[in-house]
Formats: sequence, C-alpha cells, structure tokens
Amino acid sequence: MRFAMIFLALALVMGAPIAPSSVMNKAEAQATTTDPTSTLQAELIAAAGNPTLLQQIVSREQAAGNSANLATALANASVALAATDLAGAGELVKKAVDVAQGVNDTNVANIVGGAASTIATTAINRGDARLSADITTKVAIGRSTDVALGFVNAGGSAGRNIPQTGGGTGGDTGGGQQQQGGQQQTGSTTTTPVVRRTTRTRTVIPPRPRIPTTPIVPVIVEPNPQQAGSPT
Repeated sequence: MRFAMIFLALALVMGAPIAPSSVMNKAEAQATTTDPTSTLQAELIAAAGNPTLLQQIVSREQAAGNSANLATALANASVALAATDLAGAGELVKKAVDVAQGVNDTNVANIVGGAASTIATTAINRGDARLSADITTKVAIGRSTDVALGFVNAGGSAGRNIPQTGGGTGGDTGGGQQQQGGQQQTGSTTTTPVVRRTTRTRTVIPPRPRIPTTPIVPVIVEPNPQQAGSPT
C-alpha cells in the first residue's frame, strides 16, 4: 500500500507539467498568428519605388500559389499609399491589375478594379493625366472582364478621389503644374515664332503683241480699161 501511494505521488508530480505545456503551446501559436494579407500589404508598401524588390515579392507569392491574396494586397496597398506617394501607388495598382488577370475570383477583381479607378481618378485630380491613362489602358487591354467591370462600376477615372496629404513626392504632379521661384510654371512653354522677311526683285515682262483673230486679206487694185493705151 505504501509503495502504491509513492508510485501515485510520483506519477502526479511527473504528469503535472503536461497540461500547462499544452496550454502554453496553444497560446504561443495564437500570439504569433497574424493576418497574412496585412503583413503582405505592409511589405508591398515598403517596396514601392523599388521595381526589383517589388517584382521579387510578386514572383514569390505567385510561385506559392498566393495570387488572389497578392492581388488584394497590391490593390489595398496602392489605395493606402496614394495620399502620400501617387507614383508608387500607380506602380502597385498596375501590378495588381496584372496579377488579377490570372485570378478567377470576382471578389478580387472588384477590389482591384475599384482600386484602379481610385488611383486613376486621384491622378486626374492632381494633374497627372499620363498615369491615369496608363492605368485605364492597362485595365482595358486586360483579359479579365471582371476587373474592367469593377473599374467601370467604381466610376472609372471619375470615381473616388484621395486627397493629397503631406508634401507628396515629385512624381505626384507628373505633367501638371509646378511651383518655382514663387511663380507658377506649366509643363509646356510657349515660344514666339521668328518671321524672316526677304526682298524680291520683280521683273516686268512687256506684254506680247496682240494677234488679230480676223485674217487680213490684201486688196488688189485692178487697172481701169478705159485708161488703157495713150491719150488721143
């Protein structure tokens, strides 16, 4: 009996850490679990402006079969970045359109199309017509009808606008207006054409003699027969 009690006490002491260890592992797993789309979105925002790094992230996610989440993260990242870096947002949303072409998911297509509309509209309102046209063209020539419908349903290039915050970047104005030296300058300049005058000497050509249209027939004077011979 004494031996049995000792054995039971030893089993309880050795088995006590089992339950807390299981609970600890579960808690650690929950603590380290994060939203993969949010993490990817932050990574994409950090890579904006670095085409090489951005392409590495895109290739990595596509190779892992994560194209749907990648397209969504690119679209959301572009909208989040548009307030401070329109040029970077444009690159992200164009990548999102490219990736979404191969994703057969209407939900993702609507998200990407809506983001493309937002960035294109924001570009128009900030004077960057070229960026807006690039985005619109990329959506139009893509093989995904759902992305194009998402773009149109969101208003196209006349949809939602994101106001600029902070100082922005040099790429935000594009072909728009710039401020230099306290004066406003536009992207195009007007030059005054130089007119060169040349002096030409005019040669007067005398008129050609007029040729009569009616032919002139000479009149032949016939001799008078009464005046023939010598007078008597």
